[in-house]
Amino acid sequence: LIRGNSLLARLINYGDRENGINAYWNHALVVMADQGRLLALESEAHGVRPDFLSGVISGSLDFSILRPLVCNQAKIDECVNAAFADGEAGIPYNYGMLPKVLLYRKFGWSIKGLGDNLHRDICSVYAGWTYGGLLPISCWSQSVIKQDFITPQDFIRFLDTKQVSWMAVEKLD
Repeated sequence: LIRGNSLLARLINYGDRENGINAYWNHALVVMADQGRLLALESEAHGVRPDFLSGVISGSLDFSILRPLVCNQAKIDECVNAAFADGEAGIPYNYGMLPKVLLYRKFGWSIKGLGDNLHRDICSVYAGWTYGGLLPISCWSQSVIKQDFITPQDFIRFLDTKQVSWMAVEKLD
């Protein structure tokens, strides 16, 4: 999870507001290790693409890593590889999902059709699909959160510490 400070990041924080409190996290990505380097697979303006995790977090205000506990490492690796292959397919960013989140959070309206495109993702839907759809982690599944999307903040809102550990920055060493 990433906390950025761009205009879009601050709008996401505001749009994902709950109970009068702005969301803290505004970007989600999948982290994988490749030949000793940590890579980030993220859905952003230019689509899903890999980047060095160090480069992604260097431009952020804060970050945290969530680690699935419910599966063995082989299953996690299988899901991350599937996410990487999906990312190589060049999935474009789904800007239509952003107003959908805003309307749902502000008014409780679920607008069918708005942002519904199986060939596009926002960052958190991409990460949620990897960790909640492929693994699956029930605390991030659609049946639990009952909404048509998952936001970066939802990874914390619906966190189940029996299924996911929240790794602080100090634990990266």
